[in-house]
Amino acid sequence: MKKFINKTAAFILLLILTFVCLEYSARQMYQSKSDLFIKVASLKKVKEKVQFLAFGNSHTTASINPEHFSIPGYNLAYSSQDLYYDYKLLNLYKDIPHLETILISLDYFSLGHDEALSGAMHLVKDYWWDLNIKPRNGYDLLFVFSLSTFYQNRKTFLKSIINQKRRLPITTNLNKTGFRKNDQSLSKEDLLTSGQNRAKLHQKIYLKYKEPEHLIILNKMLLIAKERNINVIVFTPPYSGGYREAFSKFWLENFYGHINKIKQENPNLIYLDYSNSDKFKLKDFRDGDHLNSTGARKLSILLNDALINMINAKTNI
Repeated sequence: MKKFINKTAAFILLLILTFVCLEYSARQMYQSKSDLFIKVASLKKVKEKVQFLAFGNSHTTASINPEHFSIPGYNLAYSSQDLYYDYKLLNLYKDIPHLETILISLDYFSLGHDEALSGAMHLVKDYWWDLNIKPRNGYDLLFVFSLSTFYQNRKTFLKSIINQKRRLPITTNLNKTGFRKNDQSLSKEDLLTSGQNRAKLHQKIYLKYKEPEHLIILNKMLLIAKERNINVIVFTPPYSGGYREAFSKFWLENFYGHINKIKQENPNLIYLDYSNSDKFKLKDFRDGDHLNSTGARKLSILLNDALINMINAKTNI
């Protein structure tokens, strides 16, 4: 029995040492800093001047470029970011000295999107790692695995070893205000296919039972804004026809039903719906549901005009 225990212990120790070696090697090969880390570092440099913050997922990262606004702001959206992390980020930065407006993106799938349950655990890890934000669903096994660079890159690890790749300098296409630049555009046929596929994905990860929880979170964000006299603009970004038309009438009635209820409970809330806007053409999209830099310029100018009108109206009261 003792011999068996010793062999088992030796085997477990060997597994641990093997994993440690693999993890060490992976961290030498793969970039360790996330875009969220880069965003936070950039925000620290400009937060004394920032007057608005934008929250949302990759739709917002790709569609709001603060450089096209007439007042200084910052894009705090992040890939797959759900309302829970929007709320946590607002809590972290609500006391920025000159913050007077927040922009909150609500997509067709926002009210049922749980980032941790949609296959984006590797991004959930970033909030904990870079900002000490607790995972909304706790520290489960998937979260523990997400901390491993080797596990996250296990599919390409052997190829990287064979090709003798080493860690590259950190590069990003984020600008200094948190906007992700992308000049890509697609043909009409490719855009249609992309939109349909992206819509299927978002419908697949939608969790209807999460709607009440997310409505509570959104109301918490609105309460923070009210307590600090911060203006709020809620908006739905532009989508291509292929994406928009892939959502059923029932789905859209459910979505806009929630929007109308939110507006009734918050009479002064400004909601802007660009999802079917004719101002955005084929050339403005990089894929079925993300704007490219050209489209982002258009949306940013539209939101800037709405923001300035809101501030002026409030000042004149």
